[in-house]
Amino acid sequence: MGNPSKNIYVLMMSLILLMGCLGGTTTSGNEGDAEDSGTTVINNYYNNSTPNLPPIIAVGAELLIVNYHPATDQIVSVDLFVHHAMTDWDGSITNAGWDWNLDGTIDMVVTDATDYYTITVPASALSFVQENVIANIVFGAVDDDGAWASSEILTITETDDSYGTGNIYVAEDASGAISADTDDTLIKIRWAQAGTSLNWAFVTLKLEVGDNLYDCSVQSGQECSITQDGSDSGVWETNEFIQLHESGTEICGAAGVSCTVNIYVMYDGYTVVGTQTVTLS
Repeated sequence: MGNPSKNIYVLMMSLILLMGCLGGTTTSGNEGDAEDSGTTVINNYYNNSTPNLPPIIAVGAELLIVNYHPATDQIVSVDLFVHHAMTDWDGSITNAGWDWNLDGTIDMVVTDATDYYTITVPASALSFVQENVIANIVFGAVDDDGAWASSEILTITETDDSYGTGNIYVAEDASGAISADTDDTLIKIRWAQAGTSLNWAFVTLKLEVGDNLYDCSVQSGQECSITQDGSDSGVWETNEFIQLHESGTEICGAAGVSCTVNIYVMYDGYTVVGTQTVTLS
């Protein structure tokens, strides 16, 4: 039968070896070293295995203006009013912008995390179906680890009610020095391009200075009054200029202190394109 003591010794050694293979409680070194080692393994797993997150983007676009050549009456471009917002959870965005001819390269680079602005798409990038203008644009962004994110292709079609007036205004300092008074003449506005007179009943014109927003009107009772030099007081005519004045409210401060004014013009719910900011002094 063999030596019983020897058989017991062999059995005990086998059990000890089996416990070691199954991860028993015996350790070499102290327990803290074992826990630190396990934590390092877990951290290395996540650091090496977690995939890079691509940028997150949101965009929108609408057709504002179809631009025609003055001599040939051919379409040369369209202006689109667009916006974007973008961020990257685990890094930074290194390149972003709009591709308007769908060739996979950015035609207009943007850098701000979010913004609203106008882009001009040339006729060579447009499509035409039954004399309707179609613009196809897409927004893309790439992060510092090389991951791309893309919007869907935005298709903007010219229809009778899909874009604004086609008018473009230019705003500038009215040249009168600003003061602490509440009746300063602030801004002069003229048309750079205008094919349509705008009924004042549908015009919204606002000025923004800092955190304050002021309504302008041809009617009395607003913080900002509008005067015009045309013959028809009911419309903003295509060949006239207007001026914006303080009306009992100090919009810009004392003389010698510059004042940055943001201008917002809407007509029947659509943005009228023009000068967005004027600095007064």
